[in-house]
Amino acid sequence: MVSDKEKRRSRSSKSKSDVPPSEPRLCTIERGPAGYGFNLHGEKGQHGQYIRAVDQDSPAERAGLLAGDRVIEVNHVNIERETHSQVVARIKAKPGVTILLVVDKDLDAWFKKRGVTVKKEMITGYKEEEKEKPQQNGKAEEKPEVI
Repeated sequence: MVSDKEKRRSRSSKSKSDVPPSEPRLCTIERGPAGYGFNLHGEKGQHGQYIRAVDQDSPAERAGLLAGDRVIEVNHVNIERETHSQVVARIKAKPGVTILLVVDKDLDAWFKKRGVTVKKEMITGYKEEEKEKPQQNGKAEEKPEVI
């Protein structure tokens, strides 16, 4: 039988490698007059798209995007296996704003080592936005029943 003391010791002895170094980040970027303010690129021999540079005082910088981040999702769609041109098209598809799920280099390595797919639900306090029902005249619109 395992004593309470041994259980506590076991829990507190978790190695630091079992704890992620940070969290994924969700960056909502509103397009400015000069664009979003970041450069996207692919690395040879690696899957994924990376942030090469973030312009100073740009919408991307204000949203928390950092050079070296790996992009996991664009507008809530996983892009890890998409080509550079497909990812650029996703960013341009939603005019005015883009939402990027990103991880920094250390967190990316931590997840890759464990074979874990990054998801926005891993962000502390993240809650899926409730989808509102379409409204008409201030009341939730009911779909007509098809007979």
